[in-house]
Amino acid sequence: MTNDPFLLAGKNFESRLLMGSSGFSSQQVMMQALIESRAQIVTVAVRRINLQAGKDARNLSVQNLLREKAYTLLPNTAGCYTAEEAVFAAELAREALQTDWVKLEVVGERETLYPDAAELLRAAETLVKKGFTV
Repeated sequence: MTNDPFLLAGKNFESRLLMGSSGFSSQQVMMQALIESRAQIVTVAVRRINLQAGKDARNLSVQNLLREKAYTLLPNTAGCYTAEEAVFAAELAREALQTDWVKLEVVGERETLYPDAAELLRAAETLVKKGFTV
């Protein structure tokens, strides 16, 4: 185990662990898991981003909750099946979360969720040209 900082896209992190935000029974369980893991980067599926949440406590969304706790959000394009869908999802995430970081996923096989390598490469090339950190 090393104590060296983890440098990712020009930003230092103490933890090398990235955690997802889905699959938890509640936001409270998710937050407890994040605290216990000491992860600092949390992936968020673009389809789960609440574009209407704002700062209103009645509309507390996953992304606002995580931001309040100072986690770095890493939007992902889970559920996208084409390069075009993935690029569109990344652009939505950039607008909603004010980040150019994206964890790129393009599914090629619905049953296994294996990636479509050709579409993934096409999406990556497009996103890099648009200034994203993929």
